[in-house]
Amino acid sequence: MNKILTSLALLISISLAGYLWYNNTTSNTLDENQVNVSPSGKITKDKPDPLLTALKTIDPPFENLDVPYSQHEVDVVQGKLIRMDNGTMIRVPKDAFVDQDGNPITGKVTLKYREFHKASEIIASGIPMTNRNDDSKYMETAGMFEMLGEQKGNPIYMAKDKEVEVDMASFVKGNNFDFFYLDEEDCQWENKGTKPAKPNKEKIEKKKRLPKLPLQPVKPRKAYSDKFVFNLDVNYTAFPELKAYRNVIWEYNGNTPASDPEKNKWVFEHNWVSIDIKPFDVENGKYELQLRGGDKQFNSIVKPVLKGKDLEKAMAVYRDLAAKYNKIKEDLKLETNRLAQEADLLRSFRINKFGVHNWDVWKSPKRIICNADFQIDGIDTDVNKVKVFLISGEQRAVVRYSANDFNKFSFDPTTKNNVVAVLPGNKVAVFSHKQFRKMDSEDLRMRRELGETVIFKMDVIDQKIESVQDLQKVIETFS
Repeated sequence: MNKILTSLALLISISLAGYLWYNNTTSNTLDENQVNVSPSGKITKDKPDPLLTALKTIDPPFENLDVPYSQHEVDVVQGKLIRMDNGTMIRVPKDAFVDQDGNPITGKVTLKYREFHKASEIIASGIPMTNRNDDSKYMETAGMFEMLGEQKGNPIYMAKDKEVEVDMASFVKGNNFDFFYLDEEDCQWENKGTKPAKPNKEKIEKKKRLPKLPLQPVKPRKAYSDKFVFNLDVNYTAFPELKAYRNVIWEYNGNTPASDPEKNKWVFEHNWVSIDIKPFDVENGKYELQLRGGDKQFNSIVKPVLKGKDLEKAMAVYRDLAAKYNKIKEDLKLETNRLAQEADLLRSFRINKFGVHNWDVWKSPKRIICNADFQIDGIDTDVNKVKVFLISGEQRAVVRYSANDFNKFSFDPTTKNNVVAVLPGNKVAVFSHKQFRKMDSEDLRMRRELGETVIFKMDVIDQKIESVQDLQKVIETFS
C-alpha cells in the first residue's frame, strides 16, 4: 500500500514539474499556436492556453452577477407545496431527501430554485445550450430551471424512491419540447421524455374570481342660482352612484337651444310615458336625459346638483364612497398586474435529481460556419477572458463560444441573430441583427472554403452590467 502511495505521489510530482517547466519555457516565446491580442482590441484567433479556456459546464461569464435563487424551507417529514409568483408549483413529498451516504434526513431543509426564460438569464447563468463537442445543433428553450438542496450548509440528495413534481411556468406555446437533464460532469443533455403543456388552471380560476369594479361615485355639485334647475321623477335604484344622495335636482349642461329645457317650456306640459337617464360623461357628472311620449321625444345633457345642507351631507357620503371605490380599483389593478406575470401554460415533470432541467427542442438549421474574429476597438483584453454568445430567433436560443472555438462560430442567416460578447469588468459589446443582414451568405461560405477569417466588428456598450435586468435592457435595445 505504501509503495502504491509513494508511486502515485512521484507520478503527481513529475506531472506538476512537467507542466511548470512547459509554462516557463513557453511563456516568453510566441509561435503560431499562441494567443495574440492586438493593441486595437482585436481578438485574434491563435490557439489559447487550454488550461485557461477549458470549457466548464456551468460558467457564469460576469463577475459577481448571476440569476438569483429563491429559497424555500421544507419540513422533510411533512413535505410542501411551493408556489411561485409566475405560476410555477413544486410539490415536495414527505421524506424525500437523504444525505450523501443515503441516510434519510429529518428536520428542515432549504431548497434553492431559479428559472431561465430569457436570453439575459441564460447568458448570465453560464448554462450551455449545446452538448460538448457537438456543433451540429443547439437548444431552443420553452423554460429551464435549476433546483438545489441543502441542510445546514451541507448538500442533500433525493431519495431513490421519491420524486419532486415541478409544474414550471412556460411562456412558450407548442408541444414539440422534450424534458432534459444536464449531466454537468459530461456536459451532456439527457432526454428524459416529453409531455404536452397544460393550461394554468389556477390562473384561470383567479381571473374568474376577480371582483368587478363598481360604478364610480359621482361628486356632488352645487346648484347655482343663475342656472336653470328642475326636478325629475327618476328611479334611482338604476343609478347606485346617485342613490346615496337625497333631494337631487337637475341642471341643464348642454350647449344648444333645442336641448335646453328652459327654452322649451312645452317639455314640462307634455305627458311623458318614459323618463330615462343615461350615463354620458360620468367622470364630469354629466348624464343624458331622454323623454319619450306619443310622437314626441326630447333629449338633453344634464347634471345632478344639490343645495345647502343636502350638498354638505352628500359630500360626506361621496368622500366615503370615493375612498372605498379607489381602494377596490387599486387592489384590482395590483391583482390584474400580478396575474399578468403568471404564465398561461405549465410544463410538468417529476424529477429525482437536483440540478438543471430544461424544456427544449433541438435545432439543426443550415448554418454558415465562420472562422471568426471579434474585433472590439478601444478594449485591450485577453482572449481567454471573453465569452461570446449568439442569440438566435426569439431570444430563446443562446449558443456560447469561447476563444478555442471561434473558428467554429456559426449562425442561421434565415433567422434573426445577435451577438453579445461579455468583457472583463462586466462590460459587453454587441453585433446586432442589422449588422448580420449586411453580410453576404455566399461570400461567407466562399471565405470559409478559402480558410479566410471573418471579422465581426463589435460595438462596446458604455453601461456596466450590474444586474440581469441591465443585460436584458441592452439585448432588447439592439434586438
